[in-house]
Amino acid sequence: MKMVTHSLRRKSAAGFTLIELLTVVVIIVLMLSGAAVLFKDNGRGVSVSYSVPTLAGTFAMARNQAMASGTNVRLVVDSVYDVTHPDNYLRRFALMQPVGSGTAATWERKTTPTFLPKGVYYSPIYSVPTDRMTTKFDLTSPVGSQYYYEFDETGQLSASSSGSSSARMVVTTGFIQNGALVVPASAVNNRDGVLIHHLGRVSYFQKPDEITAVTP
Repeated sequence: MKMVTHSLRRKSAAGFTLIELLTVVVIIVLMLSGAAVLFKDNGRGVSVSYSVPTLAGTFAMARNQAMASGTNVRLVVDSVYDVTHPDNYLRRFALMQPVGSGTAATWERKTTPTFLPKGVYYSPIYSVPTDRMTTKFDLTSPVGSQYYYEFDETGQLSASSSGSSSARMVVTTGFIQNGALVVPASAVNNRDGVLIHHLGRVSYFQKPDEITAVTP
């Protein structure tokens, strides 16, 4: 009886050791998978890369809304720093449509704002919007010059102030300091975004090197 009991204990001990080994293997696999996601796209971070589908979807929504309503629609970036709401700066965007007609028309927000993840911001240096407009982002925000992207009633992208028929929206990691976006040297390549073509098609950048700074 003692020999049988001793044998069962050895089998139990061996069984627990096998489970522990399998657990370690699973943990290693998960760690490697996480690292692969974190450093995918030539080192761009997860939050930046995960923001791109949201950008593409919002541009598609703006284009569809313009065609459905028969009026121009603008995707507006909250690009006026408000000391009372610093987290909004360069992080939220929404669709606006004109109310009224002609020179008396005003632009009002028609959708709930979409926020970029914490630590991810719209990049004025790398982005090419349609233009800037002097307006409020919402009823409580201050009046200021906001970046916007505009689609006309046919779903085509409006030409930019520089005459370009295409645009791009780029996001980057960083932080806000004294009302300005600061991108650390260690995160200089941590940027991603979308290209918006004249007919409304959206395409993606393959690597950060494709996203060059805009020449003033």
